[in-house]
Formats: sequence, C-alpha cells, structure tokens
Amino acid sequence: MIKKYFVEKLICCVVVVAALFTYTHIMRLDKQLEAAAADVEQLNAELLAANEQLEALARSGVPTAATSTSGGYIDGVYTGTGQGAGGPVTSQVTIENGYIVKIDILSADGETEDQLTKSLAVVDEILAQQSAAVSPVPEAVETSAGIIDSVSYALVTAVPL
Repeated sequence: MIKKYFVEKLICCVVVVAALFTYTHIMRLDKQLEAAAADVEQLNAELLAANEQLEALARSGVPTAATSTSGGYIDGVYTGTGQGAGGPVTSQVTIENGYIVKIDILSADGETEDQLTKSLAVVDEILAQQSAAVSPVPEAVETSAGIIDSVSYALVTAVPL
C-alpha cells in the first residue's frame, strides 16, 4: 500500500515537473516569436521608408539604379577582395554604359588550380545576371564565394546612391 502511494506521488511529481518544463519552453518560444515579430515590423518600416525615398527620387527626375536606362552602375574599373578557401581573392570589375562587361581575377594565390577553375563559372553567371547576387559553384563553394564577395565589394562603389 505504501509503495503504491509512493509510486502515485512520484508519478504526479514527474507530471508536474514535465508540465513546468513544457510551460517554460512555451513561454521562451513565445518571447522569441514576439522578438521576431518586432524585427519583421522594423524591417517592414525600413523597407517602406526606402521605397518612399526611391519613389521621391523617381518623381524628382534624378536618375537612380532603379530608374536608369543603363545598367545602373557607374562606369569605371573597380577592385574588391573577398575571402576564398585558401585566402583572399581579389577581382577587378569593369563597368561600361552602366553594365558589368568584364571581371578579372587579379589574385587568388591561396586557391588550388582545380578549385579556381571550377569557380570561374560564377563569373559568367555574374555577367549574365548583372549582379553578384548569385549562388556559389557547388564543386568549389568557398572559392566561388570568395569571387562573389570580391565582386560584391567592387560593385559597392559602382552603384549610385
């Protein structure tokens, strides 16, 4: 009888503890959800403000990357450096008539020849998309990501405000 009473009390205690852990976990998730919702609201507000600024620029007649009939970049030759698998990767991006027309890899000394050769496919993709917002080459992710980053850094100064 005493054992049965003890087992029943033990089971009740285990159930109570499990319920408390579950409640604590749910409350923690609720706080994370509230924080994420606040972040989304802030990002939406920033996006609306940026869209309003862009619309104001469009109404004013000032050419921007979004309203320009050219490719949206400022003509010139720009250099950027990103981090590859074996070290820094430096590229030179040439812009003509607002479009990316040429990308040269100036240095990638830490990269293997095989990885670098596979990664060069990303250069063609950047030229085709006219943007560094492309995916790395699956066979050479780190090296191609280094190329993408170097082109991105070069293009930062080539985009009009």
